[in-house]
Amino acid sequence: MCADRAAVLPGEDAHPRPGIRTLVSARAARSGPSSCPRLRVVRVLARRGPQQPIAVAAELAMSQASLTGLVDGLVTDGLVVRVRHPTDGRAQLLTLTDAGTAAAGAATSVTAAAELFAGMPRQDVLAALEVVKELSARLRAATRAQKRPLMP
Repeated sequence: MCADRAAVLPGEDAHPRPGIRTLVSARAARSGPSSCPRLRVVRVLARRGPQQPIAVAAELAMSQASLTGLVDGLVTDGLVVRVRHPTDGRAQLLTLTDAGTAAAGAATSVTAAAELFAGMPRQDVLAALEVVKELSARLRAATRAQKRPLMP
């Protein structure tokens, strides 16, 4: 499953209710690739490093024309840059920016969280998320009170 598609909790249908992805990381969703195919491009670059477009298109089993449209959007969003190939001046490499690397990591975290919560009843997932939010708030408050991080 592509992490960019909303995961559906057990017992839910695939209609407008928010899924795990929404519950776990709406912020990651807003800052990352805006479609499943774009996310796949980011994941290839995160896994393989800078690549020529033809290699990415081949790995994703898509035409170069389709890839070009996806990459244009990723470049516009500041997630990918096109750079000259170091040994072939006619070729380009697709490279993740720092924001693209962060988006790839966030998408991986969202996918991992969705897998972690898979099979749990919705009310248990919501309760677990509330506990995590409360713990996070308490840690922030304790850190501010001590004026130093609790963990290095």
